[in-house]
Parts: sequence; structure tokens; C-alpha cells
Amino acid sequence: MSKKKNACSLLKMPSVWLENFYIGGVVSFIALSIFMSYFVYSDVMELMPLRIIRYIILACMVGKILIFDVKSYSKKRAVITLVAFLLVLISAVFSESRNLLWILIIVIAAYKTDFKRVLKYVLASELVLVGLFVLLCVLQITPDRLYGRSGSDVIRHSLGFRYATYLGLFLFSISCGWFYLRWKKAKWYEFLIFVVLSLVIYLLTDTRFEPFCTIIVVGFFGLRRLLPKLKIEGAINFLAKYAVLIAAVFSVVAVIFYNGDVPVLNKMNSVSSNRLSLMNNAVMEHGISFFGEPIQWVSISEVYNGEAEASEFNAVDNVYVRLILNYGILVFGLFLVAQYLLGKKAVEDKNIELQFILILIAFYSILSPRMIELTFNYFLMLYPTIGLLGINQKKKKNEKK
Repeated sequence: MSKKKNACSLLKMPSVWLENFYIGGVVSFIALSIFMSYFVYSDVMELMPLRIIRYIILACMVGKILIFDVKSYSKKRAVITLVAFLLVLISAVFSESRNLLWILIIVIAAYKTDFKRVLKYVLASELVLVGLFVLLCVLQITPDRLYGRSGSDVIRHSLGFRYATYLGLFLFSISCGWFYLRWKKAKWYEFLIFVVLSLVIYLLTDTRFEPFCTIIVVGFFGLRRLLPKLKIEGAINFLAKYAVLIAAVFSVVAVIFYNGDVPVLNKMNSVSSNRLSLMNNAVMEHGISFFGEPIQWVSISEVYNGEAEASEFNAVDNVYVRLILNYGILVFGLFLVAQYLLGKKAVEDKNIELQFILILIAFYSILSPRMIELTFNYFLMLYPTIGLLGINQKKKKNEKK
């Protein structure tokens, strides 16, 4: 028996080693990305050494795909993966932006990994980094950059981050991952901690949308915990599949046909902090193409920090519109199909928790461009499981026969 157990463990070793290798790469890549984009000193520190390390990680991910993963690909998976990669690669050339290509490589490399195990390590690393940034700021080792809000005397604290909204954004994304993993085992004080943190962040940073979304996450998973037998499948099954399409169509139509003289659209623009008019200006300036074009996005934080003039501000805080403008219609369509299929798989697997998160991400993306980043949307790493849809359906058909 012992010899058989040893033999079995030896057979499992390569897959365990590969998964650990992947986890190390993903955690390192996301940690470096946080330092490069969201740390309070990221706009003044030398980033080249961090970029080189990220390139090494990406090269290792490509090695994992080509040496180990491709061997077990079906023809269908190989063709779909290659087509998706080529589309994003061509778009990266036209747009002169490689971020989406790097994310796709890491997502493809997630093949045959345990998503929940990967997520545990990613969440742990993000909690450590976010806590470290705040602690350094509280100890006055790093600065607390102060920001204002137009038409108000409110002071917004960045708390060790590059801009005031980032801490709330991290809390929201971490809450999604945390309760996706722990909602069945979470103690009452875990729910309370996230609610209290949401309120504190709202008071200190005057960030409204992300703390509100965090409370929605806490409320949903708290309800699931209190009433586990409550049947809500019918209410969210449809949205799990089609929320991303609804949100995308709404975004594109509202932006293209925006007219400030129309009362409803003018009110929507006002409520969304002029996002509609800004997006409409971007569409009019850059147009829509198949493979996108190079666009130098200038965020409000860059204006406040003196990195750009106010006249250069052109942020598009919408995933769908930004994808179309920067990466083109084809990549935009690829993203929608992937999200739809992931939602469809969540419905087939009766994964209510994933369905809820996909719905929330879809509608949240109307007012934020961040959910195409692995730093905040860990669930992109579930894309490789979409290929199992056909296999699962064939199994069910065979079982019925």
C-alpha cells in the first residue's frame, strides 16, 4: 500500500509543482502591478526594474503554457486560445498598449489550476500590501496626499495610495474574493469588519461607489448565510448570462447618442460625475475601429498630482467604452463572449455566488475601467474553465442515454 501511495504522490507532483509555480507568478505579477500603479510613490519611483521582473514572470508563464499545458489541449481549445491570443496581440500592436496582452497570458496560464487555492494566495498578498501602504501612511513614513472634490470643501485622504479612490477599490475587490471563498464559514465579525471599513473609507476618502458596492457584497453573502435555502436562482440566472451584454449595450448606446440637451441624459451625466460627456468626447475624438488605436489616458489623479494639465484630462471610466476605443471592436466582442460563457457556466454549475459576482462586476464596470485588471477582477482567471462547457454537456447527454 505504501509503495502505491508513494507512486501516486509522485505522479501528482508535477501538477502540484506547476500550480505552485503559477501561484508564485500571479502573486508576484499582481504585487508588482500594485507598486507600479497604485502606491503613493508610483508616479515618481523608477519602474524599469519592476517592469523587467514582470517580463521575466510573463516569460515563465509562456513557458508553462508551451511546455506543459498545450500537451493536454483539445483541438478546439487550441484553436480558440490561439485566435484569442492573436486578436489581442494585433490589438496590442495597433493600440500600443500591452496591458491586456499580459493579462491574457496569465489567464491562459491558469489552465488546470485550482482557482480557489490561487485566489487565497492572491487575497493574502493584496491584504498584506494594502495594509502595509496604510500603515506606512499612518506612521507618516509615506505621505497622505490630500485631494478635493469640485464644488465642495471636502478633504479626501489617499492614505498611502496614489489617489483617494484606490483604497475603496481594493476593499471592494477583496470583499468579492473574500466572501466568495468564505461565505459558508465566515464569522459574523467578518461581515461587520467589511461594513465598518466601508464606512471609515467613505468618511476619510469621500469615495462613495466602491464602499456602497462592498456593502452590497456583504449584504448578499450575509443573506445567503442566514437563509441558505432561499431560492433566488430564477432571479439571477438570466442576469448571470446577460448582465454583461445589457451593461455593454447600455454604455455604448448612451455614450454614442449622448446629448446634453436631453433632460434624461443630462441628469445621467450629472449623476455619473460627467462621465457620459467625457466618454462621448473620447468617442468623437478617437472613433471606433476594429483593432483600436493608441490613446494616452489622463486620469484625474495625474491632474491633481501635477503630472498633466486639466485640459488633458480624458479619462473614460467605463470598461466597455474603453475596450472599444483602446483595443477595438473585435477584442471588445471577445471580452463580451468570454464573460457571457463564464456566466453560462456558473448557471450550469449552479454557482450562485459566482453568478452574483459576475452580475455585480458587469454593472460596476459601467462606472469604472478597473475590472479588466487582474489586480481587481480575480475571476478573469476562470476563463480557462469555459472550455469545459462542451465536455460537461457531453457527459450529461451520455448519462441520460
